[in-house]
Amino acid sequence: MNVYKPLRVALFVYELFRLLILLGVFVVVPIRSQLFETFPFLLYVVPNALFPLMVLFLLLDFFYYIPYLSLYMAGKTIAVVSIIGWYITGAPMFNAVIIGASLFIALFDTFSILGGRMIQKKYKQVAARALSSADEYVERGGL
Repeated sequence: MNVYKPLRVALFVYELFRLLILLGVFVVVPIRSQLFETFPFLLYVVPNALFPLMVLFLLLDFFYYIPYLSLYMAGKTIAVVSIIGWYITGAPMFNAVIIGASLFIALFDTFSILGGRMIQKKYKQVAARALSSADEYVERGGL
């Protein structure tokens, strides 16, 4: 019983692509322009390396790791809020590439939160049907 497996695969591909963007834009670009300017960006990039692992685990054993989907969505919410906070507080922007990449990531992180919510809803429907089937089986004299 697969719950939105194509969506889970798409989330995994996006997370890998997102990590490459984060490393390329937030680490490589500042290194080439100004040495020692990557530290603030590394504070944002390094924890984000866990997101592809979370989605990979959801792909490998969905029903075992489904409780962690809420943690994934909470992390995504924190990522979006931190980017918005970055703009509100007027954090220094180095160039248009970093601005564009951060807006791209915030937009697609919002979509990944919505996708995670869709997966959770579908899982709850599947679990409810399975539970009602089990209850019906017991009522008929099984077990």
